[in-house]
Amino acid sequence: MLIQKTITGKTNSRGISFTIDAGIAVVIMLLMLYIFAYSVNSLTNENLNEVKEFSFYRKAISLSDSLIKNRNETSPEKGSAVYDERIALPLESGLEFDFSAYKSDTKRVIENKIDYGLIKKADFSKIDIIDVKKVEIEFGDGETEKIFEKNIEGDCIAVERFVIIKQIFILRKGKISIEVCENE
Repeated sequence: MLIQKTITGKTNSRGISFTIDAGIAVVIMLLMLYIFAYSVNSLTNENLNEVKEFSFYRKAISLSDSLIKNRNETSPEKGSAVYDERIALPLESGLEFDFSAYKSDTKRVIENKIDYGLIKKADFSKIDIIDVKKVEIEFGDGETEKIFEKNIEGDCIAVERFVIIKQIFILRKGKISIEVCENE
């Protein structure tokens, strides 16, 4: 502890109290700085975990969207939607046809309507951005059919989408469930 002396050589009591106050202020300031750094570190770790979790959910939802909103006949796991097969209908006069909305060379998919035959051919083990554990279709009458299943452990979530399933000449309402797990 520093003791300040006056010019005459006597001890000044204000010097002792000033030194003690300055020491306490420095200790408090260092403690506050430590608490601030600790809280910033913990918030950063929380945000990093939330970003990783969000990325996992985004991949799962993107996979389900791709499956029911795209069509890929060579890789049906990337999309099994049904093409729009409507033809041009006669106008009210009955003598003309309206081909403006449909071109014969353009094929458009119908969202949320999947081709049962195509999805049965899908190999979900080819997907590399996320591990697919199980894909199953639950029809409106309660019948459930597994399309794909793989034994995987870890953090998994299931994404369910309501769809219309086209089986040759029959349209059935149902729900497709895609269970995915994080690949490390």
